[in-house]
Amino acid sequence: MPISRVDDQEIMPPGAQSGCTVPGLSGVVDGDFVVHLFAMLHTSATVTEPVPGLATRGDASSGSNLSARLRSRRAASEPASYDWLTNATPKQGAWAGAYRGVDPTAPVAAAQMVAGVAGTVQTTPPVDVPAGGWLVYGVASRHIPGAAGIANWSSSTVGEARRASLATNAGSADLTMSVFDSAGSLSAATGLTRTLTSSMTEQNAVVFAIVLRPAAALATPFAEPTPGMPVF
Repeated sequence: MPISRVDDQEIMPPGAQSGCTVPGLSGVVDGDFVVHLFAMLHTSATVTEPVPGLATRGDASSGSNLSARLRSRRAASEPASYDWLTNATPKQGAWAGAYRGVDPTAPVAAAQMVAGVAGTVQTTPPVDVPAGGWLVYGVASRHIPGAAGIANWSSSTVGEARRASLATNAGSADLTMSVFDSAGSLSAATGLTRTLTSSMTEQNAVVFAIVLRPAAALATPFAEPTPGMPVF
């Protein structure tokens, strides 16, 4: 069965908060695969994650103001919402996306999260993709202080889907976050990257990419011949 998207949800409060709540995912069943992204304008605050058993797929920070984390787990009695909590009150945001048809034993083929660069263009870290894999990728960023407005991120790859586009508000040095996915199965590739472009100049950025491995196709069971029927 090829991978398919089930649902995704996101949240980014307009100002500084001690936590944020992502709405629950619709249509998710046990065994689906859930990817979580969390970002905040803080690099040392303690973060309480929303559910137990999250696997760490990446952690990165940029400068002294921006940090992000990438997590995942196989769905199991998913909660009505996902509550991220911090022991400080930074601007923050989170996203969760559920996918079906992901390999049950080795769901992630590759994952990286790294610091980006100042400017308007970011390149996601290179990842290897198996045949039939799905790519989920994106960016969290902080405006240059004094630059008011909401950054709009776009992907260079036509046909791929933007699943989230978030900003705390239109003020100076604000947090933005965008998530994309391949919106379908990919051919096998080595060192795959994506180019993301912002409508504003960003001072700090964190970029990530995670590759979901498709579940193996079930072999067609061998049918025993009917007694008395000749076998050629």
